[in-house]
Amino acid sequence: KSFNSLDRFQLQDIEIEKSERVLSKVEASLKPQISLSGYFGYNYDIDDSLHKENLWQIGLNLTWNIFDFNRGDAREQQARVAKLQAVIQKKRLSEDFNKMLAEAVDRVESSVAEYKINLAQLKLLEETENIEEARYGAGVATLNELLLAKAKTQIAKSKLIESQYKYQNGIFYLDYLFERGDI
Repeated sequence: KSFNSLDRFQLQDIEIEKSERVLSKVEASLKPQISLSGYFGYNYDIDDSLHKENLWQIGLNLTWNIFDFNRGDAREQQARVAKLQAVIQKKRLSEDFNKMLAEAVDRVESSVAEYKINLAQLKLLEETENIEEARYGAGVATLNELLLAKAKTQIAKSKLIESQYKYQNGIFYLDYLFERGDI
């Protein structure tokens, strides 16, 4: 329902947040800067060590770049492009994830359908094998026909096992997509 809790989407959210912070820092650097500094201390006389005088100092500085040859504008534009790229990357990741998820669900559903078909085919071939054994026992069928029926039954069993493997593989792929399991 919501894929934002997955690590790959959280990483993209962090990239977007990072680019937003860079953009805000660049925008802040274009504005005037005010700084306040202060100092408080004692000044001792060299000759008379008992005589001390309080000293304090407060400074207020204002820095304002009037013209920076559009360097700040270029940095701001770079930060906006980086943010836009991060947003586009997250959308692309979301689209790719939805595509992979649809493929994974399709794999699982097709393997379930294939399993059901192979199971029905196996039951039918087992019945056919039993009939061929009865026919061979009665002397109506040849050994070649009996062996052919047994071979078809074994092939159906192997297809059934293969469809179980495909189903399990699809489940593992879904677990991988949803970042479940041990690392």
